[in-house]
Amino acid sequence: MKDKNFTMIGMKDICNLSRIPINIDRNPCFLTALQYKSGDVVKSQSALCRHYKTYNPETIYDFYGKVEKLKNYSSKYAFLPWIFERPMKQLIDTAFIQNPTPELLLKQEKKIFNLVDSFETHGYRPELFLDRKAGNITGYFIKSGEVKRFYIVSGNHRASVFFALNPDIKLPVAYEVEKYAKPREMFGRARGSFLNIYDLNAAATWPSVKSGFLNVEEARQIAKVYLYV
Repeated sequence: MKDKNFTMIGMKDICNLSRIPINIDRNPCFLTALQYKSGDVVKSQSALCRHYKTYNPETIYDFYGKVEKLKNYSSKYAFLPWIFERPMKQLIDTAFIQNPTPELLLKQEKKIFNLVDSFETHGYRPELFLDRKAGNITGYFIKSGEVKRFYIVSGNHRASVFFALNPDIKLPVAYEVEKYAKPREMFGRARGSFLNIYDLNAAATWPSVKSGFLNVEEARQIAKVYLYV
């Protein structure tokens, strides 16, 4: 793909579901799409519903099993060491970890089903999901040496459904860029801090390390959970 703002990824490149470090073959959105595609799903009993009912991290530490001090911070506080100086109490992120109502479970399930139907009918067409990012799935790479994984910022559901239907096809994704960020997404971030690749070799420059909240090794430990999930 010639556009420098885009890249191509395979299903094994994905390392997350929102802030949850997870391979796509264990991703509940991906598994629910497979269930729906095969006709093997009962309403409110999909893999996604089971995830919501059973995955309940209380602290940021619970995402990673690394860095003891993170046990002192709620899982709801936004934090990634290459993005933020420290856990952001003012920026709440409960994607895929909140305690859901029955209505939310059905809504999330239905979203997957509708995407499967749309992709099977129309294929993957970002123009059908127009938003400020032109309907594109967006994110960036985390890298250490020759190991590189793609962290999805926007489009977790769409990427999961795409690969459930097309496991051997590369997916075009856009790099996350500052000009499309909402004010909420800029909270706690410096201008010019959006990168296509966050390299562990540059961990000393990450906000959480520069602020003194983490040391270099602690920041790398967290990033490696995504790299080797």
